[in-house]
Amino acid sequence: MGTWGPGLYANDLAKDLKSTITSVFRLPLEPEELITLLQDSYPEASSQEDDEVYTSFWLALADQFHKKGVHHSDLFARAIEIIDSGSDLERPERLEMSPADRKKREKALQELRERLVTPPSEKPRKTLSKPQPLIMNPGDLLLFPTFVHNNCINPYSKKWSHPQEGWSAVYIVRATHVFGYLTCYTPVVLSVPLDLEPKPDSSALLAASDWKLRRPGTCSKPHFTRMQLELVDQLPVDEQQLASHFPNMRDGRYQAVNDISISNSLTGAMGNDGTIERLGEIVAR
Repeated sequence: MGTWGPGLYANDLAKDLKSTITSVFRLPLEPEELITLLQDSYPEASSQEDDEVYTSFWLALADQFHKKGVHHSDLFARAIEIIDSGSDLERPERLEMSPADRKKREKALQELRERLVTPPSEKPRKTLSKPQPLIMNPGDLLLFPTFVHNNCINPYSKKWSHPQEGWSAVYIVRATHVFGYLTCYTPVVLSVPLDLEPKPDSSALLAASDWKLRRPGTCSKPHFTRMQLELVDQLPVDEQQLASHFPNMRDGRYQAVNDISISNSLTGAMGNDGTIERLGEIVAR
């Protein structure tokens, strides 16, 4: 699980969990529901006591709830029990630390314990009042420009001056609201770019070969605009064929909770979860 240090967030799981908690706190859910959601997102870390990050999960979770002003007595008691039992310090990863780092870890745990025995100062949560709007819909066939290494425009860059080398396309097979609020899109992407001229139309895209199911991702309006996504056609998805070709599609929960942009799945180097020769194999006739 990457590197280990003496701080509460000095391993990959704790760092990842911290950002995930910030994201799920936008959901208008009760504290107990938030904890259940996070346990479902990290099933092994939250339930298997012999997992190397089990104690890190519950300690970081309690710390974040307290810092965000959300009181949950059972959660705080669980973290205090972990601290008092010494189970965190006795984990193999901790025993391999230097004596100085173990002392730092022990100090961090005691400071957390002191915070947890005091009720947190309540803070108003800014939650979503309604589901995020869908920018794309199932069946959308979109064109986008490609650049070196078949990459799309980096939507996190407000200025893009690289020369365009060709075109690629994405077919949206899922557009969902994770937990009823967070949007997420599942793309099937053309992996072999098409020439810059002539500009491909729907017929050219349907004739193109080598389409790959990529990981789901989020897409805000600014990202949609910056990537220069252009709707070419609306082709209904054949759900039966989709399930037949891609039986193990990801649900997008991880990507939605962590706000992982769909741009990652539009790059040439991204792996895939399955391949079809032509798009017509999953388009309803």
